[in-house]
Parts: sequence; structure tokens; C-alpha cells
Amino acid sequence: MIRLHDRTRRRIAVTIFLTLGLAPSLAIAAWGLWWRSAWYVASEAQRLGWRFGLIATLGDVRHPAPGEVIYEDVAFSEPEGRQPVFRCRNLVARWEGSPSKAGGRLLRVTLSRAEILAAQWPEIWQLVNRVLTGRCHLENFSAQIVAEQLRVIGCRAPQELERVEMLLDARPEGAWLDAAFRVAGEGRGEPARLLVTRNRQRTPAATRFELDTANGALPCGLLAVALPGWDAVGPGSLFHGILRVELSPEGPGGELAGQFLGVNLETLIGDRSPHRVSGIADLAIEQARFRDGRLVEAAGSLVGGPGMVSRSLLEVAIQRLGMSGGTGIDRPDRLVPYERLAFWFACDANGIRLRGLSPGGTPGALLSGRTGAILIEPDASQPPLPIAALVQALAPEAEFFPIARQQDWLLDALPQVTESSRSFRDSSLPSSRFHALPDTDNPLR
Repeated sequence: MIRLHDRTRRRIAVTIFLTLGLAPSLAIAAWGLWWRSAWYVASEAQRLGWRFGLIATLGDVRHPAPGEVIYEDVAFSEPEGRQPVFRCRNLVARWEGSPSKAGGRLLRVTLSRAEILAAQWPEIWQLVNRVLTGRCHLENFSAQIVAEQLRVIGCRAPQELERVEMLLDARPEGAWLDAAFRVAGEGRGEPARLLVTRNRQRTPAATRFELDTANGALPCGLLAVALPGWDAVGPGSLFHGILRVELSPEGPGGELAGQFLGVNLETLIGDRSPHRVSGIADLAIEQARFRDGRLVEAAGSLVGGPGMVSRSLLEVAIQRLGMSGGTGIDRPDRLVPYERLAFWFACDANGIRLRGLSPGGTPGALLSGRTGAILIEPDASQPPLPIAALVQALAPEAEFFPIARQQDWLLDALPQVTESSRSFRDSSLPSSRFHALPDTDNPLR
């Protein structure tokens, strides 16, 4: 047995106490103080900002349990003008093992009092695109984001969503994001769904998204945050249906089927058109297909009224669009009142065909008043109306699309008019599907 001097034993004891007792305690205390310090909050905000490509600010950071963190007073701003993009009162993040991936991780995020600034939607889409394209370095990763309420502010009228749930999954073949939500006050019906996917198995890789409103309808003002021009159908209008889009370098392509409810016709025509039409209508799109940013074909119907229509538009419809006037057009007023506007339309590369919908009224009437028909459909034996004639009738001096209100959008978006004068397949009203071009080249089929 080794005998040590008392001084040596005391030094050994002090060393063991400092090494195994005091030093760990001090380290843990310093670590705790660091977690509660303003420097840690600032470093955590900087880390989040680097991760998402934005400027992040945090009010506080807490770690109530292992693998769980609570961020308070969260705000993200765009880096150049430092304009706010997103903010929420509390963000709770908890890491778990992924039930669908061996060795994967699932991040559950709960948002409290969350708000998105509509004007900064490009920044939000850029962040989504960074995640979908793998630029956020989130491999073998899944996330579930839940918010009981989500406000979209900064648009024409603030919109509030409730029971928002988003699932994000990073897969080798491409990431996808599945979001379900309801508009506040819509009840317990089936939620609307937005599916965004990234297909890396094709060259070049492409992003697709599909919006399905299910049994409800979404405000067009809300959709206009991501789809510019959709609010031009009126502040109180709604969309019910399905929209599928694939983004490519050549331009977006896809299809739309559904209804625009409560369309403001005066807003639809636009302030820069010399003609005036007022009233509320419902626009039903049986099918609309577009490819490379250009409309390929469309068919649907518009029913509305009562309202007012300018005599200048009536005269143009008769002189240039091949329509005929009825007994109700005899009024000398500059603005002619009407009771019902109802017509079916179909257009493709050959032109546009119009048919009046007047059950119980004058056959072929598109526009009717109290004293009878005001406008009657063109002769069914005539070839389709050229798109250029319609453009000249609506906006003879301006190059703009009345719905989207964007310069040169109309001539770029409408079908190219072919030299051949192929007629429509049938002069009578078609079935709910109108096909003038083959569907084999539609990537969404």
C-alpha cells in the first residue's frame, strides 16, 4: 500500500473535487446562463436566418424538454428592404423519429397567432422553392406544421385560415408539400388542399402544384396572393374547383375546371376599356387548358344580371361580332339596363364560338331585358369568331387583358389564330367536355 503525505492527499482530493464536482457544475451553470442570454437568442436568430435565407428576429428561446424548443415573438423579413414576411407569437418545434423512414427525423412545428404578409409572397415562394429543390440541406427529413389560425394580411381584404396543416417530405425522387386548410367560418366540411411536388426524375426537373377547393370555395383575393390577376374578378368573388399547373422554362402549363362565383363584371372588363358592363355573374369553366403560358382551349358559361351595359358595346357586338339586336335594344339610353346575361362559349386556335342560354326566352338570346332580347347569338352556320375581333371589340386602343390587367397579356395568352378556317365540330351546344386539340402532350394527364 502506497502511503501519501497529508499535503499530497489534500491536493488529490481538491483536484478530484474540482474536476468531477465543481467544474461540471460551473459548466452546466454557464451553459444554462448562455441559453437564457441575449447572445444565445441572437445567435439562434442568425442561424435560422442563414438556414432560410431571410432575416430572423426572436424575442426569446426556451428549451422545456430534450429535443423541444420554443421560439417567442418570431419574425422573418426579406434581406434587402427588411420588409416583414412572416411573424408569429410562438413557434414550438419538437424532433421525433420518423414513423415512415428508417433513421429519419420528423419535425413537428406548432404556430400560434401566425401572420403572412401578402406583399412578400415572392419571398415565401422562394423559401418553398429552396426546400423543394434541396437548397436548405434537409435530407432524410419530414416536417409537420400546424396552425390553428393563419392570417394573410396586406392584400385587398385580410383573409383568415383555420386548422392549417402542412406536411413536408424530402424524398430522393423529389420533395413534396401537402397543405390542408379551411377559410375561417366555412364549418367542418372537407378542407381545401394544395399539393406542391418537385419531380427530379425528368430533365429538367419541374415543379407541379394542384389546388382543390373540395366542397367549399376560396376567396379570389386570397388566391391572388400567389396567382396575380385573380382578384380582378371582384373583391367578393369566390373560386370553387381544381387548378393544376406545371412550371417549366417554357412557361406554365396545366388545366382548370371550376366556377368563379360572384364575379363583378365591371371589374372584369376593366377601367381602361371604353365599354361598360355592370352586374354580378357566375362564370363556370368546364375545361381550360394552357401550355407554355398560352391558352390552348377553353369552354364554359357565364350567367348573371341584372345590370347595365354601354350602348357602345352593343353596337360593336352587332357590327363586328356578328350578333343581332332584339326588341330590347331600342332604348336610346347610353347605358342600357338588362335583366339576364347568359351565354356559353368555347375557344381554341380557330377562334371563339358563342351561344345564348335563354330557357323560356328568345332562342339564342345572350342578353335580355324586360321588353325582350337585347343581343342574339351569331348565326350558327358562320365560322368561329376570330380572336382578334374579340380583342378589338373589348379594347380597340389598349393592349391589355381586362381580367389580369397586365400589358400584352391578352395576345400572349389567347390561342394563336390559325390561317385555316376549321369550324367547330358541332354548332349545337356541346357536352361538358370540349376537345379541339389532342391531349397527348398534356403532362398533367
